[in-house]
Amino acid sequence: MPVVDFSSLVESVSSCSAKAWLTRMIAHGLVEAGNVDGAVNIVSAFPDAAWRLNFLSELSLLLTDRGDCENSLRVLRDAKYDDAILEILLDVWNFERVEEILKEFAIDGERVKRAVKSFGDCRLLDWLGFLVEAGRVGEALETARGFEEDHYRLWGLIAVMGALAKVGDERFKEVLDEVSDAADSLSGKDYDGVMAGAAVRLASVGKGELALNMAHNIADGYTLAFTLINCLPYLEENLLENTVNETLDVAAKLSMELRGEVLINLFYTLLDASEKKKTLLERIMGSIPEPTKSLMQVYYAKRLSEHGDETFKEFYYEGMKTLRKTAGKVRSSIAEALVEFAPKEATDDLIKFIKEIPDTKEQNSLLLKLSLLKSSTEETEDALKIARNITTREDKSKALYKLVCVTHNKDFENALNIANEIPDRSWRERAFSYLFASALGKGEFREDLFGKVMAGLASIDEGEAQDILTPMIISLATAGRKELEYVVNQISKLDYLNPLRKALPPLIAGDVENALRVAREESSGFVKPLLLSAIAVKASQARTFSPKKILDEARREVKRLKDEYGKSYALTVISFASAIITGVKSALESLLEENILNFEETLEVLVRLASIRQVDDLIKFIQNFKPELKRLVLLRIITSTYLKGCKSASEKVLDTLIFHEPAFIPLLIGMFESFEDLEFIQKLVEIYENKAQILSFLGSTYAFKGEAEKAKESFQKALEEFSKIPPGDTRRLDNLYILIANMIISADESYLDFAKKFLQEDEFELFSQFLKASNYASKDEIEKVREIFQSIKSRHASNDILRTMTLVAGRMKGENSRVLLKEIFETKETEALHDLISSTFVRFIRIGGDIKTAVEFIEKNWPEDKRILPITAQYFFLTRKRDKFKKIFENMQEDEFELFSQFLKASNYASKDEIEKVREIFQSIKSRHASNDILRTMTLVAGRMKGENSRVLLKEIFETKETEALHDLISSTFVRFIRIGGDIKTAVEFIEKNWPEDKRILPITAQYFFLTRKRDKFKKIFENMSYHNKVSTIEVIAPLEVAHSPEELAELTKEMPPSTKDKALASIAEEHMRNRRIEDTLNTLSKITSKDNYNQALKNTFLTLLEKLAKE
Repeated sequence: MPVVDFSSLVESVSSCSAKAWLTRMIAHGLVEAGNVDGAVNIVSAFPDAAWRLNFLSELSLLLTDRGDCENSLRVLRDAKYDDAILEILLDVWNFERVEEILKEFAIDGERVKRAVKSFGDCRLLDWLGFLVEAGRVGEALETARGFEEDHYRLWGLIAVMGALAKVGDERFKEVLDEVSDAADSLSGKDYDGVMAGAAVRLASVGKGELALNMAHNIADGYTLAFTLINCLPYLEENLLENTVNETLDVAAKLSMELRGEVLINLFYTLLDASEKKKTLLERIMGSIPEPTKSLMQVYYAKRLSEHGDETFKEFYYEGMKTLRKTAGKVRSSIAEALVEFAPKEATDDLIKFIKEIPDTKEQNSLLLKLSLLKSSTEETEDALKIARNITTREDKSKALYKLVCVTHNKDFENALNIANEIPDRSWRERAFSYLFASALGKGEFREDLFGKVMAGLASIDEGEAQDILTPMIISLATAGRKELEYVVNQISKLDYLNPLRKALPPLIAGDVENALRVAREESSGFVKPLLLSAIAVKASQARTFSPKKILDEARREVKRLKDEYGKSYALTVISFASAIITGVKSALESLLEENILNFEETLEVLVRLASIRQVDDLIKFIQNFKPELKRLVLLRIITSTYLKGCKSASEKVLDTLIFHEPAFIPLLIGMFESFEDLEFIQKLVEIYENKAQILSFLGSTYAFKGEAEKAKESFQKALEEFSKIPPGDTRRLDNLYILIANMIISADESYLDFAKKFLQEDEFELFSQFLKASNYASKDEIEKVREIFQSIKSRHASNDILRTMTLVAGRMKGENSRVLLKEIFETKETEALHDLISSTFVRFIRIGGDIKTAVEFIEKNWPEDKRILPITAQYFFLTRKRDKFKKIFENMQEDEFELFSQFLKASNYASKDEIEKVREIFQSIKSRHASNDILRTMTLVAGRMKGENSRVLLKEIFETKETEALHDLISSTFVRFIRIGGDIKTAVEFIEKNWPEDKRILPITAQYFFLTRKRDKFKKIFENMSYHNKVSTIEVIAPLEVAHSPEELAELTKEMPPSTKDKALASIAEEHMRNRRIEDTLNTLSKITSKDNYNQALKNTFLTLLEKLAKE
């Protein structure tokens, strides 16, 4: 029995990050000691359930790697009722004793179905195959067929089909026919994907000829080629050559880039020394262009060498002859590839090749990789020789440390000598810790090594200490040594937050001297440069110390850090501090030139600078960027400053952006319309050349704000501008759909009187049909709405009409709303609909569509999509209030007025739930108007209907073959669906059914409502989401929700995965710092469990602190 109370020891550590690390290390040590129960007990004491499951899965994987499958499964039994266990088992289980596992973990078809939908993970469908193997074929088939989502249903059937074929059950042919028949209704891309999946599954269970027959149904050459390649490892010998030849023929018809990708993957797949494959490989190499061909020859030479085939020399030297002619980056990238694939006998020649590279940094990096590879293959003499030729301190240390790890068992003293050669202190102490663990594992406690490691802790931080002490902690736990208590006590003293508790209060109070003393005397490692950066900013205001010298000191501290992410985070903070103190240009120019910060870090600094009134200098600095980069930076800055309420900064950046990049105005229009910001839209009206579009959005903004007369005036002006666009001009149709989508919101039939002056006959008819459909929808008359929709879609092929159809469906409630949504989006190309669906459902809700219907509909139809609902929600939060149009335009042309009047009538019918009348109008409109904008307006009309009629109308609106182009519009479409009153549950179900793998639609939809303060709608969307969409939504809204209610954010994340909770805590810590609640900030940071998340949270918290200090 060990004398150490492990549970108390873990509890003594205050930081959750350190507590989690210690729990994992002690549990690892107990497993090494054979005390699996003890390991499970120590993990079970960890306070967070999500992290407990994470740790248990790590233990299970460790035991699996050790070949202890029984205990690997045993450690998971306490969590067997958590559906996440189905994912974990796929990683740790060896797929034996299928019936026993299914019974022991209570896995049945219903549970598999629930887990697939909750996590949005198709991999879990493999459990249906295991049900088949256990003889539960009927249950597996019933579950697969029971998915409402086409995506899950088809892939579930493929899993069942493969398992039936594997066990020799001829019923697999019937299921294969079922898959083929169902796939016929899919779009080209989706169809090819199903055929490819079925083909590879068949090949993997020995049905090669059938697999190839399935593959031959694939139309896309690139997909076909990779399907054939993926089948190759399973194919019978007699099928191999023909399949390779066919792949080569297919590749020859592809573009040069795609052809090269196919050929290289074909080469890797076949890389073997067998006589049959040698012939094929040499033929493939003949098709590959230089210098890739020569590189493949060297790879091939290594494989021949490993099989004792002396012909390897011929291929190696022929390939190297060409490769030696390369130079610069090409030479470096080739050398990097050769490190792994050059034959053992060619090591000296490869070293020579590397040393011909003029860049010594590149040389050392490649020599390090080569040394590490030689160590891993136990070619220790070569590895040591290469390591000693490395000239950079860090790379040499890494190479020698690896050698210590490889040689300690065979020759401990030699390993110790190598450890003493390591030039870097941190890597040397890691080696000592590793050797101490090795000796203790053999029963010898090395006091000398223990003392060296402990002595080194005085000058490092918590993060580096964990890296060094990991092997020592595991070994002490394995042996149950009391010294573990001393080590843990020393770690506790290194807590990042200890010096911050002492330094931040005086810093905030202006006591720079005291804060600087604590930073220099009591902080170390990653946190020290962060603290010094904050002190430098404060010192620049107090003028008592040199901020430049303090920042120089911070930079010196960064050079001592070992963690590359930590270095990057610290440099971001230093750069921000430097820009605050010395100005944008001098602080950032050299950093960009030297590539000290990556693009995202630089962008983060620039965005934050914009919020502290350094906009003029910032804009000047950005002018030197390349056009593409400049656009991206300006857009990010204007979005950030606008959301933060920095109006002056937003205006300046807006002026710059629209001056240099007028093409971005439509994006800005959408953002400002979402926020119902009339001032900014008016500003764009003055300069944007497409007056019809901008005035249309101005009108919709007025309408949502309840200013009916101003909305009417804007729409009249929009129509006047619209009438100036010549018939036949493509801009006319695009603008027409936008006009209808914006005007249909009010469903006011009096608009018809003004529309005829500006609309042509067919355009007026389209509008009037939508208006009728909307009115029918409001009365739940689904058949009438359906009839109109069918008429519209028969004449208008564009995906843009789906948005308007979804709005119509939003007017219906209950089951009708769901049915209509299903029909609207019943399409073969759903990927293209993605962004359209979000924007459509925004309008669906805006005009009163039932929120629950919308959410359910989205989640049912796009269950794996992580964007539609978040985008939809984002739009609602941005608009802040729901509104309806009161009046419409005057003097429309007759044909255009007809389109408008049709939409208006549809809207009114929708409000009365007269679905048949709405349907009739929609069918008429779609028969003549192809644009996607028509669908947006239809969606708004649908949003006026209630219940089942709304669902039915949505289904019909999106019943189209061209959904791929709509994909990115889905979120904004469903935002509007909900805004007009569309049922949220219907929308969520619909999105999750139709876009099951998408991880954005629902979260972005929810985010909209969150941002625009429609918290009731947001909560309802969130409640109706599947688990995976909730996770994505939290990650989208966490930085925004925290300002409203940190407590509510914490509550929302209670059942979230560990990483999501950490990100939420990081946002809460930032908000506390923004409000100068130092103790709350530090206490929140202490709860973050992941080391990487912890460091990133510290970085962001200090950036927020610098913002606050800069504004003083």
